Amino acid sequence: MNRDRLNMAAGYAMAVVLCLVSALAGVGITRGLYTAAVVVLSAGLLTVGTLPLRRWSAIDMILTAIVALDVVSVFWSPVPASALNAACIQVMVWGVYVVMRRLTQWPGTVTVVTDGWLLVAVVASAMAIGTYAVCVVSARKVGFDDMYALRYLYKPLGNPNNCWGEIALMMAAMACMSGRRWRWLAVYLASVSAMLTFSRGVYVAVVVLVVMYVAMVRPLRRSRDGLIAMAIAAVTVSVLFPSEVGTAVSMTSTQSQRASLQWRRDVTVSAVERSADRPLVGYGGGTFSLVTDKPAVDERYTDTAPGLAAQILVEKGAVGVALWTALAVAFAVFVFRNRRRPVTVMAAAALTAMMVMEMMYSYRQYRREKM
Repeated sequence: MNRDRLNMAAGYAMAVVLCLVSALAGVGITRGLYTAAVVVLSAGLLTVGTLPLRRWSAIDMILTAIVALDVVSVFWSPVPASALNAACIQVMVWGVYVVMRRLTQWPGTVTVVTDGWLLVAVVASAMAIGTYAVCVVSARKVGFDDMYALRYLYKPLGNPNNCWGEIALMMAAMACMSGRRWRWLAVYLASVSAMLTFSRGVYVAVVVLVVMYVAMVRPLRRSRDGLIAMAIAAVTVSVLFPSEVGTAVSMTSTQSQRASLQWRRDVTVSAVERSADRPLVGYGGGTFSLVTDKPAVDERYTDTAPGLAAQILVEKGAVGVALWTALAVAFAVFVFRNRRRPVTVMAAAALTAMMVMEMMYSYRQYRREKM
């Protein structure tokens, strides 16, 4: 009994520490965060342990296999430095998953995590909105009335524009799952900061999230506050920035939007062609842009893949595609079996919206400097 109490106390402490680490990452304080996260996760694994293997679900095993594939890919990757960096990040994220799986066995720690996320969402989103206000004032002082063309200069809390949209949308979805009455504030602020990115992927993901909430969450009142907050956020952004919102939802009204779609098609075709050279296990993590760019033809280079599917195909090959497909099937089966639990359905909606964003993820493209 004393051991159980000690483990629960350690679980609460780890939940608080993980929330603090997440808060530091959320507000852009990343210097030394990797080292701190490794220490925290190591302490967590030693303190609270992991679930016994007999209690591992199919999702646990498939995720572990995906991480193991990234780790061993270092040995055959043509760019081992990039593969090693990706493998280290994957192992760290896997450590977070394993610790959280253990912590969620104690109901009290779930409350600590969700409440901690509420605080992170409110503070980080308020800071991001304040950053955007400064950006708007500065742009209009020098003669820019439409912020859409300058959206990539908006880097809330040090995050690239589209990356922040994904982070903010996840914070809004996490806030919806909280049981606190003031969760609507976190949902509203996070939704506003996400929509201020004017990212097409964010807008589509918001629609997916809302549709899934309305169609699947029962009773509907469980998600009512979150839906209302998102609707008010959409109205707020549309009223304050009608031109920018109109451009974003039109999808192809500007030359840059059309060029983006064309680029996605071209790079996806290039990804399929390059994957044919290593169809089974791919080139290893973090190598997508290194193997798909064609500097002899184009002076531009890519920082991110145009979508998750193309990235998996190039970096992990057929084995990776099979593992991710198995993960999607296992996830769908789990959600179906627990469809009467509102929190499970809301979490499934959030993850589905995130996957939609990953499939539509915008790229960052840079010019090579001529010597």
